[in-house]
Amino acid sequence: MKKIGFMAIICLFAFALVGCGPDDVSTGAEDASGNEENKQNDQGKNDGEKRTTVNETKDVGGLKVTVAEVVVREDKIDVGINLENTASHPITIYPDMDGKIVIPDMQMQLTANMFMGDSVGGDVSAGVKQDGVLSFTTDNNKKLTTDEVKSFNLELGEVVHGETYSTLGKIQFEIAMDGE
Repeated sequence: MKKIGFMAIICLFAFALVGCGPDDVSTGAEDASGNEENKQNDQGKNDGEKRTTVNETKDVGGLKVTVAEVVVREDKIDVGINLENTASHPITIYPDMDGKIVIPDMQMQLTANMFMGDSVGGDVSAGVKQDGVLSFTTDNNKKLTTDEVKSFNLELGEVVHGETYSTLGKIQFEIAMDGE
């Protein structure tokens, strides 16, 4: 009987985690009909959050990374991104594990939380596109004041050649929040 109760608790916990993913942040990806993904039409400021459309792309070693949208909340910053491997070889990057955000004005650093966001990156084969939302959470119950987050540095980690294991470079963005 204890095993059944324990299994029920684990199942409930697993279902709760599935519902934690950020589903209202645009990744800039297109759906099968060619329409840009838009899970929430309200681009304005909701209570306790600030949204900015970024649409900035960096290319390092044949890996194109686009930051589509950023949403700042009290306890985290969600970043909608998409990756495309345009090289003829696999590329390795782990932004959901190596990623960090540095907010110099607030003297704060947030690290990627791979359990709260989507699984993006890993060993990306040639020609493959991925998209998802990365969540960067605050530490020790610290809160972000959304109005004070004016800009930050987004570091997504090293891009590594999948066959030679040589480092091709780092993906970094300077994000300015529009104050919508």
